[in-house]
Amino acid sequence: MAQQDNPQLAGGAPPPNFHIDAFHRMKIRRNRWVERLITAFAIYGFGTAELRRNFLLHLMGPDTYEIACDRVAPQSPRTMTYQAIIDVLEGHSNPQPLEISENFRFKCRKQGDKNASSLDETIDEYLTALRRIAVTCNFGNYLETALRNQLVFGMKSNDIQARLLERLQLTLADARDVAVGMELSLKGGAEIEGAYAKQEVHALHHQQGKAQNKKVGGSSQSSGKPATDLQCYRCGDKSHLAKKCRHLNTVCSYCKIKGHLERVCMKKTTANRGEPSRQGSKLNTAKADVREGRDAKKASSGDVMVGEICTVDSRPSDAKMWLPVNVCGVGLRFEVDTGSLVSIINTQYYDKHFRNIKLRNSDLNLVSYCNTDIQIKGVLDADVKCNGTRARLPLYVVNSGKHPLLGREWLKVLAVDWSSILQSSGTVHAINPLNISNALNKLFTTYIRVFDDSIGKISSVQARLTLKPTATPVFLRARKVPFNLKNAIDIELDKLVTEGVLTKVDNSNWATPIVPVKKSDNRFRICGDYKQTVNPNLKVDQHPLPIADELFASLAGGDKFSKIDLVQAYLQLEVAPEDREILTLNTHHGLYRPNRLMYGIASAPAIWQR
Repeated sequence: MAQQDNPQLAGGAPPPNFHIDAFHRMKIRRNRWVERLITAFAIYGFGTAELRRNFLLHLMGPDTYEIACDRVAPQSPRTMTYQAIIDVLEGHSNPQPLEISENFRFKCRKQGDKNASSLDETIDEYLTALRRIAVTCNFGNYLETALRNQLVFGMKSNDIQARLLERLQLTLADARDVAVGMELSLKGGAEIEGAYAKQEVHALHHQQGKAQNKKVGGSSQSSGKPATDLQCYRCGDKSHLAKKCRHLNTVCSYCKIKGHLERVCMKKTTANRGEPSRQGSKLNTAKADVREGRDAKKASSGDVMVGEICTVDSRPSDAKMWLPVNVCGVGLRFEVDTGSLVSIINTQYYDKHFRNIKLRNSDLNLVSYCNTDIQIKGVLDADVKCNGTRARLPLYVVNSGKHPLLGREWLKVLAVDWSSILQSSGTVHAINPLNISNALNKLFTTYIRVFDDSIGKISSVQARLTLKPTATPVFLRARKVPFNLKNAIDIELDKLVTEGVLTKVDNSNWATPIVPVKKSDNRFRICGDYKQTVNPNLKVDQHPLPIADELFASLAGGDKFSKIDLVQAYLQLEVAPEDREILTLNTHHGLYRPNRLMYGIASAPAIWQR
């Protein structure tokens, strides 16, 4: 083949160490790859246009070469100049974008959304993505402001967003520095908290392991589930515990209960497993009772989960329920345990009372509440008498130091007098309804203010509102209220008037339309749209609001914590009489003058915090 027919040799040979990756549309944009190619030409001294054209055609890849050939057909790219080929590709891959459409994409871009490279997109990665979209938005001198606004509006952390919104003079650089700093701080705090949680779990399992490794009844019990087997009972993930799970408010699609996913739903597991019949085949295994979301120990390979067994009772001895039962002519005192599937006695009881009765083998696997295996010595087919009931029932003999337990298998057959059991356990007491009524009335009378359901009032403190010197009264007419909401809003207005929060007036220099906000209990909170009237004319009070980190730091070293939730807190703070006209509300029933601090006032958070 002649030299002029070889595209890699025509126009001169390339340097031996020349290298650049071939174009791949999934890895890099075409225009940026062309910029790298031009840089490589400059480094290695590719001076001739013919050599540049040949290397462009060689490295552009088969897909891009096909596009170039189709765009210039019937002409061949080999007959075109380097710049002409670049112009053809540029016109194909980068058509002139629509400015409005690009602005819409910019406004819709949120941190960690489906257009992001990952859900864990950092602040810097998010800002970089915004800059990439802004290239085609034609912002001009407004670019820095647009980037700042979208960075604040689109970030997923409410804490960081609230901190940035507190700043009066906020530049893009300041917003980025504050956001990145808080992001690293929150991430570091989460890692520290996670490390402490792992240490606590490790210490807990270490102590459990010591207790479970003690020999019971001449045999060593196996330790519980290691910390690495712990998993979130809300979603089944092993990377976190339930209190850190994002499915706290997720509704299960199977049982419709909030707080977990269908794949870990206990009701679905129980339904799929089914309830075993007493007349059926032998029980193959039994699992530990799952209480408060704790995980049961997994059965060995081939076992079938069919029921719960006895648990370690942590209640005080005086709260236990006892039942005397005659077993093979011997009177025994059993603890009634509805969490246990079977009834058991330990080997000491068997050796003392029933050693002459032969035991039969059992393939049942018993697992305690602490996830330890319970060794079964055998099964005693016992003649049982209780409250006139006679039956032949299986009694499991186990290597354990625990007293006899009476499980559900026996409770379904025996005639149990629950009244006598509960009274003997000290959990039932004779109650005189008249005495209770008198005691409650005395309690309500003594602490009448505690049980009053009206809005309280803070004493000795009044809120003051300071207007700007140039402020002028603003009067806006009332807005129309939907017919289906009128009744509820009327009830709330009447309630506020009755409790002294609002006062009906006939005229006012100021008037603000109301904004009804629906609450979870189907009631409405009456707020004012003060951003249209008072807030622009108000000297807003300034007082630092604590952030979550500061609140947690103030709790350091504490042992006991309490929380108080004030009902409609702002409405409990009186406003100075001379400032009340400023807050006048305009409703479909006329004007109401608030006597308390209203929701919607710009100074309210700082006044309340101070």
